[in-house]
Amino acid sequence: MDVEAAYDSVNEDQLLIATVEFKISKKEKLTDLTTETLNNLRCRVKMYNDLSEQFTTYRGLTQADALACQLLKIALENVIRDSSVEKRGTIYFESTQILAYSGDIDILYTFERAVKEAFINTDKEAQKMGLRINETTTKFMDVTMIPTNTKRLKAGNNTIEKISEFKYLGILITSNNLNTEIQHILQLTNRCYLELRKQLSSHYTRISIKLKRYKTSVRQ
Repeated sequence: MDVEAAYDSVNEDQLLIATVEFKISKKEKLTDLTTETLNNLRCRVKMYNDLSEQFTTYRGLTQADALACQLLKIALENVIRDSSVEKRGTIYFESTQILAYSGDIDILYTFERAVKEAFINTDKEAQKMGLRINETTTKFMDVTMIPTNTKRLKAGNNTIEKISEFKYLGILITSNNLNTEIQHILQLTNRCYLELRKQLSSHYTRISIKLKRYKTSVRQ
């Protein structure tokens, strides 16, 4: 599930309610300070050396703000908690499992009915927070030994397209097995080794420089 324009569409009132419910600060000082940073927020747009006139924003978060990332996490956490989707345990013991990073939410499932229910509930709570699920970039994939003929998944008013592979946090995940990802990693490793082979085997390069190149280019 991909959240569309997450930073720009957060409902500030619902976000502040969530910060109070989470009891982030016992003395409510942090909540009060956060409220002040969101109320009557005036912005200006700079293009080259020209500044626009001030305008007031009533929705969304300022992406340049240091609090924006943390506030978005609180918004997504509130969505997941209110969606009644199982958050404890793993897919080995539950019918669904939630994984979330930034504005992306992954729902692992064992039954099609379970993922439909989880998607509908999450979408409903996301709308309350002002967030919109991007139907175009939201996809689903079957990871099973038995191939299925399902090409699209209908969940509520959304139609989700089926894919055979996708990249998540730098890892290529396929619908059949991990051979594709293993081959991809091997190719990257061989390419990196060939590019650094002369420098790592050179007798004129200091050991400290070789170690630095290894840590920054190979080990990461």
